[in-house]
Amino acid sequence: MVEKFIKGFWLNIRKNNMKIKQIAIENFRGIKKLENFQLENLSLLVGENGTSKTSILEAINFCLSPYFLSGRIKHTDFHKGEDIKIKIILEFDENFKVLLPDGYTKQEIECNRVCLEVKKRDRATPKKAFSDIVVGSHYVLPVNESKTITQNGVEKEYWEKERKGHKPEKPSIFTFDKRLLTFPLESEGLPKSFYFPKNREKQLYKGFNSSISSVFDDFNWRFNKEVRKIETAEDFNGEKFITQKNNFETSILEKIDEKSQQKTFQKLNEKLEKVGLPKADLSLIDCNAPFDSAFLSQKLESLDLPISQLGSGVEMVVSLLFLETMAEISKENILILIDEPELHLHPDLQNNFIDHIVSISEKNQFLFSTHSPLFVKQTLNNDNVKIQIHCLEKENEEVKILELEKRVLPYVSANEVNFIAFGLATEEYYDELYNEIEINFWNDPDNDFKTLKQNESYDKNDCRQIIFDNEFFSKLKKETVNSPFRTTQNKVTIHTHIRNKIHHPKENGGSPTPQELKQSIEKMRGFF
Repeated sequence: MVEKFIKGFWLNIRKNNMKIKQIAIENFRGIKKLENFQLENLSLLVGENGTSKTSILEAINFCLSPYFLSGRIKHTDFHKGEDIKIKIILEFDENFKVLLPDGYTKQEIECNRVCLEVKKRDRATPKKAFSDIVVGSHYVLPVNESKTITQNGVEKEYWEKERKGHKPEKPSIFTFDKRLLTFPLESEGLPKSFYFPKNREKQLYKGFNSSISSVFDDFNWRFNKEVRKIETAEDFNGEKFITQKNNFETSILEKIDEKSQQKTFQKLNEKLEKVGLPKADLSLIDCNAPFDSAFLSQKLESLDLPISQLGSGVEMVVSLLFLETMAEISKENILILIDEPELHLHPDLQNNFIDHIVSISEKNQFLFSTHSPLFVKQTLNNDNVKIQIHCLEKENEEVKILELEKRVLPYVSANEVNFIAFGLATEEYYDELYNEIEINFWNDPDNDFKTLKQNESYDKNDCRQIIFDNEFFSKLKKETVNSPFRTTQNKVTIHTHIRNKIHHPKENGGSPTPQELKQSIEKMRGFF
């Protein structure tokens, strides 16, 4: 029923699993310059607050938006509020087509990039009372190299394409410039993005650019078309819809006492009559648009519970699966951007949700920002999908990318992700590092990670001893080992001493301090 609508709804016909290959962003919010930012089928942004994770998501969403953007860009979107142009470029791993008008026909132009440039307006818009604060240029770039020509001292960029159907000895050339490549454009293959910010409920409510609005508008049109057939059919034997609708509304109004109805509407109609206006009746259903008041719900025994009342986490999952369902029907691929998908989701639902995302990310591209090590661990544990993790940090107001190649453990550890992305030195991560180093030393007769034997010399140039080289870690702690068989006193490394403080704080002077944990973790990581 909705297949034809879906194809129009997406505006673009996707034939391949096209995805964004890389991003470049300049002067957008906290991002001065970000280049060669690579994306895969499923990409995650992790890092502390203020590292521009949300800004990257919104930059992509702005760049792929088919709608007018000038009114949505604010002065706070410019880096430090400066008068410098914002520039966002998305490059795709495959080409898409745009159809440019050429007389009575159209020319297909192969493109692979989308660009958005925004600058603050220098002067007011002519013949306009109120001007937007910014002016934007939103366009696509062809695969073919451009040419330049100088006219009146101004250098202009343009492209050429040979028209089909002409003889090789007398080719006809179609010439076009950036003006024709500017949105809105008729295109084939350009992905459509859906952005779920922290307040993601809008996708399930009617409103501007809401996915559910597009579906309900199509349902209203189909309903209205069918009702017109029935109402005008002379041989229709059943009860016509207008009659059904009037009877239904009457049955509802009968549940309200007549005095209340008269109190409200009779007085209103008396006043309307005095000013010469027709009476106003109460309608519960719009015959032309009955889906305008529709909403997704969970049907209980005597109640239609709106999805919005099941919690924002569930609401986001339902919204996403709704979009995915439409994409499947229309054989389309979509780009999903989600800011912190873990919000308000129970850990079990987080697991189920990310498992589903991983399973469908071969067909659709996803980009999340997250503070959840569980999301990171679940995605990295899957070898069937190309996954990219970007750890972001701010250094001197610049966004830096710390790739998770900084992992030293031979397996994916949520504790290690926490340390790399958020600088959290946990006792659990300490134990993981200690145990892994202990295993490496277990069969090495030249080293004993747990204890340092007196009178044994160590070569300080030996890389295996790097963990003991600085002042903090060269300290040895005397610990007494009591057992049923013997009582001994060994000198242990600071790492072993801290480990013993973790597991036996009472016997070792209390738990380790955060500084001790972090220093020891950093030193142990350097040993790998």
